Amino acid sequence: QMIQQVVVDAIDTKVLSIAPPILSRSFQEMGAGLLTYHEAKKLACVPLPKAYLFFTATILTCEALFVPWMLAMYTKGAFSAFFYTFSGVFLLWFLNF
Repeated sequence: QMIQQVVVDAIDTKVLSIAPPILSRSFQEMGAGLLTYHEAKKLACVPLPKAYLFFTATILTCEALFVPWMLAMYTKGAFSAFFYTFSGVFLLWFLNF
């Protein structure tokens, strides 16, 4: 809404000169974007089922335990195995929590 107010003020002060059909379409798109934002915000507040959380944590734990062994076979040194394992596991845990 603040962006729309700035656009209207800029049109009133003759800073912007936009044709009315283009201006109304831009207001429609900004309103649709704000509506989508609020819908996504409502979905972000919905708690996930406990079974989903349990299986996600189980998969992440298994990945943290087994990936180092797999990477140790495919990389040439302990440092590279540690680096690739840590970066992958950290990224997935970061995305989950």
